[in-house]
Amino acid sequence: MCKFDLLIITTLKMKRILYLCLFLVLLQAGGAFAQAHLRVNAIINWPDTVYNGQILPIGATVENIGSATYQGPLQIILRTDSNIYSYIYYNQTTIWTILPGDTISFFPPGGYLFDGSVFRPGNNVVVVWPHSSQALTVDTATFTTFFINNQAQGIDDLTGIPGLSIYPNPAYDLAQIMSLEIRLESVRIFNSKGQLIKQEDLGSVYKMSLQIQDLPAGLYLLEIIGSGMHRASFRLMKQD
Repeated sequence: MCKFDLLIITTLKMKRILYLCLFLVLLQAGGAFAQAHLRVNAIINWPDTVYNGQILPIGATVENIGSATYQGPLQIILRTDSNIYSYIYYNQTTIWTILPGDTISFFPPGGYLFDGSVFRPGNNVVVVWPHSSQALTVDTATFTTFFINNQAQGIDDLTGIPGLSIYPNPAYDLAQIMSLEIRLESVRIFNSKGQLIKQEDLGSVYKMSLQIQDLPAGLYLLEIIGSGMHRASFRLMKQD
């Protein structure tokens, strides 16, 4: 074999070695770019309306939409539009494993307390996201709730009067309140700050006309008491 042939063979081997090294470098680089990417894709049992002091079984579902497995502790942070932070779930010791494409749900032990120090009266924009001490990408989720500042312990069912209806809504001068099964005994009206501004004792009726022409335009909460301690809450929009 001549020297020229040996040179060609040696050159081909060197190229193969270089290609192999380049492939290994690219493979390692691809592994370095693989990263977990977490997002909250659902909030479980999130209320449209809630009272100060209520404890509800709120939960958050976290999904890994990244290309790498997440493994480690995880907290779920909540922030309202007042920029006050709270935790739906807080645990720094439990190690969670979330594979790419998988989801896992987190619930606070004993439920989540809706506290007036976190929520302001009226509508709140609520932002929720997963938090980890590790460097990873996270996405937030946004929800809304109407927060009533007055304490209403034990009122967990905001539609506790079967067949209750209020119309029209929005209303201008009066709203009709009708119950199909439970007699109505009283109604209280709260403004967006949770302040009681009007109360009417109805006696015991299935239908009543609520006069609201003297109220300023805005959003109000009606708390309706029925016989047998039935209770329900509705939001009513008053228009001029």
